[in-house]
Amino acid sequence: MSQEKTEGIVLRKVDFGDTSAVVTFLTPDRGRLACLAKGMRRKNSGLAAVLDTFNRVELVYYWKDGRGVQNLAEASLLEAWPGLKRNVERLTHAAFLLELCQRAVVENAPAEELYGALSASLAALATEPGDARAWTACLAHRILCVLGHAPELGACADTGAPPEAARWFSHEHGLAEKAGDRRLTPGEALALRVMADTDAPPERAEAGAVFEMMACFAARQRESDFRSTRVLRQMFG
Repeated sequence: MSQEKTEGIVLRKVDFGDTSAVVTFLTPDRGRLACLAKGMRRKNSGLAAVLDTFNRVELVYYWKDGRGVQNLAEASLLEAWPGLKRNVERLTHAAFLLELCQRAVVENAPAEELYGALSASLAALATEPGDARAWTACLAHRILCVLGHAPELGACADTGAPPEAARWFSHEHGLAEKAGDRRLTPGEALALRVMADTDAPPERAEAGAVFEMMACFAARQRESDFRSTRVLRQMFG
């Protein structure tokens, strides 16, 4: 058993026993890391606030090979994203990005680029002005690029034609000329191309459509729907 120190973003928490919880982190060093936080649910414990979902923390834990849940020794807060947590719409969109990373990250495998992408995404949603859907669409595209599962936006995936020829969006492949899951309006097609070329969020008029395409594409790649997108559709349409 060895003591290790790293940063992490809190992905989820599950109650364990009467006073403890198993906390899952995305870390740069070990990818998905689950730790038992003993006593964090006691009334006088400061860990509950530190280990709130979305928080970026510094943690010390005891690592033992072959054990699925490690023991947390201590944790300190690095960033709580207060601007994010004050805005329900942005927080719910951030939950989609968290869920996307949680489903993709592998246990005990370095994930430095994914960790950096998620941290930057939470910072953008917490501080950048503009439409939450537009930012989340752009940030989801960045994360999908890191994962190697990004939609094809530089050409039509079915024919190889330039992106200007795209009339459809395929949830399996991206831009398509002949057929797909969603017929594109000229504005939507342009918004996708601009987002791919500039890495900037789409205009507000196309934000909802582009977000929906990124969410459906991500769901197809992960082979299941996202709970967070169902909540978003129920709450914000």
